Amino acid sequence: MRAQGVSLYSAENTEGGLRSNGVRTLAIDARGLWIGYFTEPGGVGFYDKEGWADCTAGAGFPVERVNALAIDPQGRVWVGMEQRGIAVFDGQAWQPYTTLPAQAVAMGPPCSACPFDDDDVWTAASGSGLTHSGLPLPEPAIDVVAVQVPRVVRPGQAFRPAITVVPRAPYRLEEGDFLAHMDEADELRFGAYPHMAVRGVVEPGQPFTFTDYDNLFVAPALPSGEASHTYTSTWRVWMDNRYVGPAIPITFTVQAEGP
Repeated sequence: MRAQGVSLYSAENTEGGLRSNGVRTLAIDARGLWIGYFTEPGGVGFYDKEGWADCTAGAGFPVERVNALAIDPQGRVWVGMEQRGIAVFDGQAWQPYTTLPAQAVAMGPPCSACPFDDDDVWTAASGSGLTHSGLPLPEPAIDVVAVQVPRVVRPGQAFRPAITVVPRAPYRLEEGDFLAHMDEADELRFGAYPHMAVRGVVEPGQPFTFTDYDNLFVAPALPSGEASHTYTSTWRVWMDNRYVGPAIPITFTVQAEGP
């Protein structure tokens, strides 16, 4: 369809290929056109002249209203959301990046004379100012080798999860790096501090165990009418001014006392 001399695409004339007419933002790369939807239910779509695709279903994306899209030098798609912050798509799955509501995303330009590195990413955090960090590394920088947590706990029971990681060469962990809580809801920290800090310097190939020595996890009360309930808290390593490695789930089941 054409309107005022330009082609007009809509949810109606694309037979639902365009998920919604509430498009807020666009980004183009060598693969095609990325589409950010603001109207509920939100999410991200894709168009490459061969057809339309939904990039949210089945890819681990927390569907939400999208404010901003950007493509980094590695071809990863960055999405700024109205409520859930930033998520990054590597072509296979989405990873959470920050939980601060995001209005805009900008990458450092790839030129030696520019004031910022092409390794920079800036976001406009709604009502909270700006965030600045390094882009995620294109290759794995850290391995998660163990997540130790009680499988079953009682309501109100305190416990201390332990997450062991090993940095890959040439990367290392040092003071200022930490394991960060990634869930939007603070209650999914279960009383723990949002960061578990690195102590000392951890060289490549050397294991290090993150744990919170001062603030234990405390199992919540069971939902009304339930005898057991499984909870998952999501964490990720922050190293060298960027998130590295996979999201790390800490999962446990709260079970009522026996008769």
